[in-house]
Amino acid sequence: MKKIKVSEMTVQEMYAAHQELWFWLANHPDKWKRDWPGWEVYGNSVRGDCFACHYNARLRGINCEKCFLESEDLCGRDGLFSEWEDIDSNDLRTREVLADLIATLPLKKKYQ
Repeated sequence: MKKIKVSEMTVQEMYAAHQELWFWLANHPDKWKRDWPGWEVYGNSVRGDCFACHYNARLRGINCEKCFLESEDLCGRDGLFSEWEDIDSNDLRTREVLADLIATLPLKKKYQ
């Protein structure tokens, strides 16, 4: 299996990988990000197991306001990701819905 160099991915490729990961999680709500089989292709070098954070850090350091995802609050204490991560792992329906919401966050217009 060919490995993809994350350091050379464009923002559009990072966004596509973000969607692959989160749609997989929506379809496998009993799993966690580290369980995603896609890591075999992308390796273990993605910061925080998050393509958006990795791209952001690569260009300008972590600054969530400059994330390529269009979201008011994805990572904050009450954000979608935090809610997904903190939800009871037996609440599969809620995990599925949250993962789908994260997967479908739009790319900011300036990156399209």
